Amino acid sequence: MEEEEEEEEKEEEEEEEKEKEKEEEEEEEEEEEEEEEEEDEKKEEEEEEEEKKEEEEKKEEEEKKEEEEEEVLLLLYCIYDLKGPCMKQILYLLQRGILFSGIVKRNQ
Repeated sequence: MEEEEEEEEKEEEEEEEKEKEKEEEEEEEEEEEEEEEEEDEKKEEEEEEEEKKEEEEKKEEEEKKEEEEEEVLLLLYCIYDLKGPCMKQILYLLQRGILFSGIVKRNQ
């Protein structure tokens, strides 16, 4: 009888240990899943920040281009207001694309 009781106690202890181990494993798995979720959230946030930065950079580039275009147009208006040989020389350079390409290159 005593042997049977001892065996039963041992079996119960083993079962309890197995249950504890299972619980610990489940807890570890849950922790790992939580960590993975946190990492995923961080990655998503970083991606969103990068997208925002890219959009801002694109906007800045567009604004710069618009400013350059406005400057060139202003220059052209000023040129058309000129008279005489200076006007002829500038128009010649414009027709050949020399003046315009020089202005654009310098602004870049």
